Amino acid sequence: MDKNLVNQIKLSKDEKVYYDFNKLKGKKNECRMVLTTKRLIVFNDGVYYKKKRKIRRKGINEIQRNTITHIEYYIEYMNSTYITKFIGFVLLVAGLLLAIFAYTGSTLLPALSNYAFQVSGMFVLINDLIYYGLAFILVLIGLLMIFKAKKTLFFKVTSGHVDDYMVQLKKNKYNEEAIKRISTKLYV
Repeated sequence: MDKNLVNQIKLSKDEKVYYDFNKLKGKKNECRMVLTTKRLIVFNDGVYYKKKRKIRRKGINEIQRNTITHIEYYIEYMNSTYITKFIGFVLLVAGLLLAIFAYTGSTLLPALSNYAFQVSGMFVLINDLIYYGLAFILVLIGLLMIFKAKKTLFFKVTSGHVDDYMVQLKKNKYNEEAIKRISTKLYV
């Protein structure tokens, strides 16, 4: 399908386009929205899960503006599981222990290289560089696993009393601004 959704739909004589958002980034899908004077048009193409089954769905949903009763958008933060946090904690402790052993010159660590090179008048051992670099990478990965959260932007439109339509988008600046503009324009 063409990236420009306005070319794919037919507008009536007195209908004009307010906003055309064709660069929205959805969660595992492609999403485009067009807001006109009479309707909100949403195009989705992606993979969804329904009753633990993977479904590929593609289509255009048109919602008349005069039937919209409720609009809701929010950001959901999903923190890591306890297993992921525990693995991150183990990597963090391993990185710190590796750095401590390298700093104290422990004999538990094998000597990988005896060579050194000079940086601004000081000699730096390649062995220390390898161990400190590995310790830094382990600490960084551990901290990311402990504190990382998945962010999802939800946009939900209720039409009438029973018809509701929800779109899941990635949380970025463009998506947030698009949803805010559509929400404020629907109530004008």
